[in-house]
Amino acid sequence: MTIELPFRLYRQTVLITVFLMSLVFLIAEIINDRFWLPDFEVYYKAAERLLSGITLYRHPEDLHYIYKYSPVCAVFFVPFSLIPFYAAKIIFWFFLTGVIAYGFIACAELSTYSQIRSEKSVSIAILIAIFCLALHFLRELHLGQVNQLLFAGYLIMARSYLLNKEKTVSVFFALTFFIKPFALIFIPLFIFRKQYRLILKIIISIVVLSFTPLLFNTSIEHFISEYFNWFHELRVEMSHKQGLFTAGNLTIFSIAARYTPLGFLITNGINIPAFQLLTLTIIAGCYYWFIKNEKPPVHGTIADFGLLIATIPLLAYTSENAFGFAELTVVLILMNWQRITLPFRILAITGLVLLGGNFAEVIGRKLSVIADNLSLVSIGTIFLIAVLFRLRYKQIV
Repeated sequence: MTIELPFRLYRQTVLITVFLMSLVFLIAEIINDRFWLPDFEVYYKAAERLLSGITLYRHPEDLHYIYKYSPVCAVFFVPFSLIPFYAAKIIFWFFLTGVIAYGFIACAELSTYSQIRSEKSVSIAILIAIFCLALHFLRELHLGQVNQLLFAGYLIMARSYLLNKEKTVSVFFALTFFIKPFALIFIPLFIFRKQYRLILKIIISIVVLSFTPLLFNTSIEHFISEYFNWFHELRVEMSHKQGLFTAGNLTIFSIAARYTPLGFLITNGINIPAFQLLTLTIIAGCYYWFIKNEKPPVHGTIADFGLLIATIPLLAYTSENAFGFAELTVVLILMNWQRITLPFRILAITGLVLLGGNFAEVIGRKLSVIADNLSLVSIGTIFLIAVLFRLRYKQIV
């Protein structure tokens, strides 16, 4: 099985648009003395500490920006740590820009897999997607985060999965897992498909990759200790959960508690873990229906990945920038726009505005704060997922 790549105009559109936006934003950041990339600095310092053989975790001087990722994640940033920090920031900026551009190109190719589309229609759809998601990838650049790296990894997994390249799927599963373990969301899909050999390869890849820190200046005792420190950071991170009725909580559990009748269950005595389990059960049932009713053999698998990736920020307590994970879902909807009825077009447009419209510089700080407090980015993502369900119901994806 091979993937046809008949389009060239959309690639030029992506590369020119994304790199031009990135360059203009970089110049503005430098002029306004905002070229910080604080998250990248965390990874940079971690790589330096890995090379020096000292612990990666809980340094008092790190203050708010503490390292809370795996020891393997620090290995990925060792090449950047070998050059001066300012130069490393510029290189990472353009590296991340390339990753972002790849994400849009890959979404276009996956969304047009086995379907005939004109170059112009694909280019227009991708251009709309870029502007709808600009908020998230520009903030990603400003902070120097890794969400777009994860997203690119998931797209490579999806592409490799279509081509039955299980080794590639397992390797990129492991690579993304050691940055943030969000890839675990794909395991139920693999179990449903009875792909136990793939799951075994994933486990092997994770085990092999876990030993890479030993290649650097570290002892066995220090190596084991660092993994215990990482597990501690994961527990601390999971304990920092906002209340379900707290303004700005972006999870599906909070949305269900604040905006649906399910919230009355909490006020009438059900405890929060039971409420979360109930919510997860409902979601799992809906997603089981979605995956089970996959009729388009290839295009449907792409929609399965789009749905699961878009769901990640709704389940994890993470930042708003992670909602850029909805990109594949957005592109799938835009590629099939002509086949969507008017009510669901309205729902999709509303979802796109809520997902990517919270530019404080455009709508004003007050409205931006209101949007954050109402968790509108989460609601927008849910709207887009609902449209994707409609497309699956109509056997379009």
